[in-house]
Amino acid sequence: MLCISDGRFTEHEARHGGMRDNQQGLTAVVETSQEHTIVLNSLRIMPTSLQQLLSLGIAPAEKKVIIVKGVTAPRAAYEPIAAAVIPVDSSGITQAGPESFHYSQRPRPLFPREQTEYWLPVCT
Repeated sequence: MLCISDGRFTEHEARHGGMRDNQQGLTAVVETSQEHTIVLNSLRIMPTSLQQLLSLGIAPAEKKVIIVKGVTAPRAAYEPIAAAVIPVDSSGITQAGPESFHYSQRPRPLFPREQTEYWLPVCT
């Protein structure tokens, strides 16, 4: 184990929701025998800030690969330091692509997924 933290960090940039003082709960940084660094936090928090790692002594810009679970939340923080972002759409209730969900109770047609000649915008 590399360190244990209370999980508090301060965001200095304009990020998701404008939160400045953040808490990700009791947090442990572990390094595996293959030299992979893993951050485990006890509170659910979106990965919207590089400060989540910097506050733990991790320099994300120096890493070859960073894996972050999130659809759009990590982009503002990680795109500026990433050579490439590779989105992965894993299955489950939080997946990015809605086309594979089964909708049993929804309006038909569902714009913009289903086009209809009867759909007209309403301007007031």
